Amino acid sequence: MRIRHFILAVACSLPGVLCTANAQTDETETKPKVVTLELTEGTWMSLDVSPDGETIVFDLLNDIYSMPSTGGTAIAIHDGSVTQRSPQFSPDGQFITYLSDESGADNVWISKADGTDARQITHETHAMVAGPAWSSDGKSIASVITYSDIFRVRNSEIHLYGIDDGSEEIVVPPPTSGKDVQEPRFAPNGRHLYYTERIGGDHYVYMNTGLKNFAIKRLDLETGERKKAISGFGGASTPQISPNGKSIAFIRRLGAKTVLFVKDLESGYEEPIYQDLGRDLHGDYLPQEHYYPSFDWFPDSRHIAIWAKGKLLKIDTLSALAEEIPFNLKARHELQPAIRVKQDLAPDQVQVRTIRQLAPDPDGSSIVFRAMGKIWEVGSSSPSRPSRLTDSMAMESEPTWSPDGHQIAYVSWQDQTGSKLILRHADTGQETVLAESHAVIREPQFSNSGELIAYRIMSPDTAFNAPGPETGIYLLNLAGGSPKYLTKASGLSVFSPDDSRLFFLGEPSSYAKRSSVLMSITLDGSDVQEHAISEMADIRDFSLSPDLKWLAFKSNNRPYVMPFDVKPAPVTINTPDNASARLLSDIGGYAFRWSKDSSTLFWTMGAEILSTTPADKSGTPHSLTINIQLPADKPEGIVAFVGGKIVPIEGDVIKNGTVVEGNRIVAVGPRRKVKIPKDATRIDIRGKVLMPGFFDAHGHIECCFDAGTMPQQHPTRLAALAYGVTTNFDPYSEDLTSYESGEMTMTGELVGPRWLKSGQVVHGVKGRTAGVYHPLASLDDARNVLKRRKALGPSILKSYKLSTRAQRQRLLQAAREYDFMVDGEGAGQFYTNIGMILDGHTNLEHNLPVATYYDDLQQLIAASDVSMTPTLIVTFGELFGENYIYENEDSWSQDKVKAFIPDVNNAYNPITGESGTPLHVRCMHSIHVSDEIYDIGFRSVGRSLTKLAKAGATVNVGSHGQVSGLAMYWEMLLFAESGMEPMEILRAATINGAKTYGLDHQLGSITPGKLADLIVLDEDPTEDIRNANSVRYTMVNGRLYDSQTMNEIGNYDRPRSKFYWEMKPTNGIDWKSTWSGE
Repeated sequence: MRIRHFILAVACSLPGVLCTANAQTDETETKPKVVTLELTEGTWMSLDVSPDGETIVFDLLNDIYSMPSTGGTAIAIHDGSVTQRSPQFSPDGQFITYLSDESGADNVWISKADGTDARQITHETHAMVAGPAWSSDGKSIASVITYSDIFRVRNSEIHLYGIDDGSEEIVVPPPTSGKDVQEPRFAPNGRHLYYTERIGGDHYVYMNTGLKNFAIKRLDLETGERKKAISGFGGASTPQISPNGKSIAFIRRLGAKTVLFVKDLESGYEEPIYQDLGRDLHGDYLPQEHYYPSFDWFPDSRHIAIWAKGKLLKIDTLSALAEEIPFNLKARHELQPAIRVKQDLAPDQVQVRTIRQLAPDPDGSSIVFRAMGKIWEVGSSSPSRPSRLTDSMAMESEPTWSPDGHQIAYVSWQDQTGSKLILRHADTGQETVLAESHAVIREPQFSNSGELIAYRIMSPDTAFNAPGPETGIYLLNLAGGSPKYLTKASGLSVFSPDDSRLFFLGEPSSYAKRSSVLMSITLDGSDVQEHAISEMADIRDFSLSPDLKWLAFKSNNRPYVMPFDVKPAPVTINTPDNASARLLSDIGGYAFRWSKDSSTLFWTMGAEILSTTPADKSGTPHSLTINIQLPADKPEGIVAFVGGKIVPIEGDVIKNGTVVEGNRIVAVGPRRKVKIPKDATRIDIRGKVLMPGFFDAHGHIECCFDAGTMPQQHPTRLAALAYGVTTNFDPYSEDLTSYESGEMTMTGELVGPRWLKSGQVVHGVKGRTAGVYHPLASLDDARNVLKRRKALGPSILKSYKLSTRAQRQRLLQAAREYDFMVDGEGAGQFYTNIGMILDGHTNLEHNLPVATYYDDLQQLIAASDVSMTPTLIVTFGELFGENYIYENEDSWSQDKVKAFIPDVNNAYNPITGESGTPLHVRCMHSIHVSDEIYDIGFRSVGRSLTKLAKAGATVNVGSHGQVSGLAMYWEMLLFAESGMEPMEILRAATINGAKTYGLDHQLGSITPGKLADLIVLDEDPTEDIRNANSVRYTMVNGRLYDSQTMNEIGNYDRPRSKFYWEMKPTNGIDWKSTWSGE
C-alpha cells in the first residue's frame, strides 16, 4: 500500500504565471473592520495640562483626547486613521502642538485646543520627528530630528521651528558620542531649554539601568552654553519645569522601580516623590521619543498629572500623595484585515527559481550556472532544458570558463573534506583537482592567457570549517607550483587585459563610508590601487567588465551599468548625480556576470537570465527562461505510531492512541478504532507522547550568506529537528541563499525543518549592511519589490524599520495586490507598532517595548487579526529574557548540544566578547541580576501576552535562533515563567504559527489529511512544559529521525554523515575544532 506524500515548501509556476499556492482574496477580506473600544485605562499615555489647569489633553492608541482636569469623559480632538500623539498646550492655552503622520511621515502640527484649524509645521519626508515642545513665548516649537541612515539612526538633534516665519535652526546638535537627545522642554523664563541626553550604555543591546545612562541637560539659548543639570545613578530623563520655574520634575530608575523626582533649582535637592509608576524605557538600547510618557505640572506648581500603570494620576509633590484622575472614552478605530495567504506545501513538482553564479561560454553558445547546489548548462540562443554538468553528489559552485572555452573551473564542496578547485575539460569531462582547502574556495578567475587562475579563500564559518589557511586571494600557475597568497579581499573581479593586474573588492568598512571598494594589485602583490568606492551599502555588487571599460553595480537593489575609466585614484559611485549610469531594470536583479569580450552583461531575476549590451540604451534586455522542474521528496511506506498518548492540539487528548501515516496523516484514534496495515512499520511509543512538530515562528538559523555555497547538511537545521522544530520561519535571511536552500529542502537535497523565509528584509535605514535599504518612495517602488520577490517564489516579506507610515502602507498595498504576507517589526517603537496593528500587518515580530499591555491594547489587539511573536528571549524595552535562561539553565552538557551545535549567538551577551561562542562559554559566563528586573521585563510582557491569548489573539513561540532548536524550548520556558499554561504554550508553538502564515490547513495539529510533521517525547509537556525538551523522535516530510543522532529510521536506515568537527579524535572530551584559531 502506498500513501500520498508531501513536501516541505511552496512551489509555483514560472515568472509571469500566478502561483497556485496563493489565496483567493474576496471583497470582504479587504474591507476594514470598525471597532469601538470602551476604555478606562490606557498604555503609555503622554499628557499635558492647560495653562489654566482646567483641561488635560492626552494620547491613547495614536489618537488625542481632551477632558476636564478633574477627570470624566474624554472627547477625541484628533482621531481617525492618522497617527496623532504627544500633545502640548501653547503658553496661552489656545493651541496644541502634536505629532501627526497625516502627510505620510511624522511631522509637527498645530491646531486650536479643540482640534480645529490644524496645520503642518515641519515637512520631513524620511527623517523621524519626535517630542514637540512650545517655547515660552509661543512663537516657536522645538522638536527632535533623527535621520534614518546607518550613521545617524541612533543619534539625534533638536531643531527650533518658527511658527509664523517658517524658520528652522538646530539648537542642540547631535552629540559627538553618537547617542540621542530627546524630550525637550522650555523653562518659563524663555532662556533655557532642558532635554534628555543618553550619556551611557555603550553595549550593543544591554543597558544597566542602575548606572548614569541618562542625564538632563540645559541649554542657555542666549549664550549657547550646554551643561548637565541632573544626572546620577538610575539616570534622569523626561524633564518638566514647574510653571514658577523653581523646580524640575523628572524620572529616575531606582532598582526595578520607576520613580518621579522633583529637583529644587535653588537648593539643588532632589526629592523622590512617587514610586508606583509604570516602567520607564531606560533599559532600552534603542532611542525612544519618550523615555517616560510626557507629564505636566498644574498651574499651582505643586501638583503633577502623570500616567501610571494604565491610569492618570494627580500627585501632590508636597505630601507625595496620589489620586486617580478617572477617564472614560470610546475609541473608534478602523482595523485593516491582516494579510493571510493560504500556502500549499505539497506540490508534486518543485519549480526551481533560484538561478545564480552565471558563466557564459566565450563563444556565446551556452551558459553554465548554479541551481539546487549543482552546476547546470543550457544553450543561450533558444529555450532548452538545462542539464547537469556532472553527476557528483558534492555541492558545486562558482563555474568559470577558460578563455579558449575548452575548460571550466568550478568549486566542489564536501562537508568532511572541504573545498576542491576543479578544472574540467568541457568536451571529455576529464577533471583535475587544482587546489584543496578545508575552507570555502570562491570565485575562481582565469587570466586572459589561460595560464593562471586566481581564487579566494573565505573566512571560517562554523557551518563549514574550523579556522584554516589565511583568508584572501590566491594565485595559481596552471603549469605547476604552489598557490601564492596575494591579499585580503571581499570579492574577486577580473584580470587586466594584459594580465599585469588583478582587480578585486577590498574589505568593506561601512562606518568609514567604504562599503564597497574596487581595487587592483600587481601579480607580485605590490602597487595596490583603489579605483571605485561606494560610501553606503545601498550601492554595491561592483562588477567590472573584462576590458575595464564598464562597471555594473546595484543601487537600492536596482541594476545599473556605466562607462568606467580605470584610474589610480578612486571615484565615488552614486546614482542621483550620475548621468552616465543606465538603469537596467526598475524591478531589480541578481548575479551580474560579463561575457568574455565585454559585449554583454548578464544578470538573473528568478528563473530568468537577462542580458544587455552595455552601450545600448534603448534595447529591452534579452530574456532566457530556465525551466528546471524536479520531483518533490516523497518517502515510501507507512509508519504507525502505537501505544502512546496523542496530543493533537486541536481536539481531545487520546490515550493509548494510534496514528497511521505515509506522508500525510491518514488515521488518528484509539488503538481499537484504527486498523494498521500489515506492511506498516510500527513505532512503539508506550509511555511517550506524540504531538505535532514545533513551529518556530522567528528562527534566525540560516547560514552561509557570503559563502557562495552551503554545506551538505546544515548543523543548525539538524539541531532544530533534533529539538522537535519541524517548521522554521526565518524573518531576516538573504534572497538567493535562503530561496535555494528552501528549494533543496523541498526536493530532499537538504534535511531540515520546512523552510519559510522572508528573504532580504525591506529595511528603512539608508546604508544598512547587505544593501537591504528600500526607499519605497512610491507605490510603484513597492510593487517592484514584490515583483522581484515573486520571481523567486512566495510569499512573506519582512517590513523592518521603515521610517514613515507611508512606506509601510505602500508595502502593504503592494503585498495585497501580489498575494504576499507582510511580517512587521516595529523595532521597539511603540507608536509604530500601533500603526502596524491598525494597518493590517500579518504578524508583529518582537514585543511592544512597554512592560504591560493595558486594557486599550488588549482590546485593540484582540479585535484585530494581527498575530504576535513576542520573542521574550530578546525582550525590547528591558533586559533580554535570554539572560534569565543563561543564568538559570545548565544547557551546555546536553547530548544534542554536543552533537549539533558548534556555536551560539553571543552578540547580545552583556559581557562583551565574540559574536559567536561555544554554548558553555555563553552559559558559564553570564550576568546575574535581581529577579525583580526579570519581573518588569520578559515576565511582565509574557503576562500581557498570556492575557491576550486567553482573549483569542494568536500568539506564537519564536526562538530568535539564539541557539538553534534549543532556544525554541527556552522561549516556551519564558512563557511558562510568565504564567502561561502548558497547553496554551503548546498551541503557541504549533497551530498558532501555522495559522499566522496560512498553513493551518496542512500543519499544526494531528488531523487526518494534514501533513505528517510529528514529534515523540519521552515526557508529557502538557503536565510540565519542561518536558518539551524530551524529544525522542522527529518526523518531517514523512521521514522519521532519531532525535539523538539525526539518523533516519523507520522505513529507512540512513545514518547521517559526519560533521567536520567529528572527523578527528577528541578522546571523549567535549571539543570542536571550530573553537580553535581566529
